[in-house]
Amino acid sequence: MIALTPALLGVAAGVLVGAGVQHTLIGLPRPRDRTHLAFGGVCVLAAAYVVTGAAILGAPDLSAYRLAVQLQIGVASALGAALAVFIDAFARLQRPRVVLGFVVAFLGAVMVLVTGGLGDAVAVAELPRARLPWGEVVSPKPPVARTGWLFLPRVLYLGLTVFLFYAVVML
Repeated sequence: MIALTPALLGVAAGVLVGAGVQHTLIGLPRPRDRTHLAFGGVCVLAAAYVVTGAAILGAPDLSAYRLAVQLQIGVASALGAALAVFIDAFARLQRPRVVLGFVVAFLGAVMVLVTGGLGDAVAVAELPRARLPWGEVVSPKPPVARTGWLFLPRVLYLGLTVFLFYAVVML
């Protein structure tokens, strides 16, 4: 039986990569308008996020799960920075300091969480397994210990959402 979840996630990642490549190729001859390049970067990073999600679901053991979670945190932080650049380019806000602040904050979150702030967040000795209705076995999200640094991505994405609403109002 084919594993349905990784196949669907692979299709979604493929569509995102295709859109990312297309928008990047459209944006390369237009250096003044960064919108296509920024959207291409968002699409490629979203595809990487989907792939790391598939790696988390299919993790065979706890070490592979932890590695996939660390990769997903890194990709999510880079995606947040790329979203800030895209919002600024699409809305033509011309706010380089705000965008630079988001980029630095998201990259700082990567450094803190991946290099040690995450700590031993996965608080189980082995991964639980779950059988989906169509017979596929996946690793659902295990219980996570509350570390002091896990608020950081939530605060950053909340700030990015506020910036998005600001951009919508300014359009």
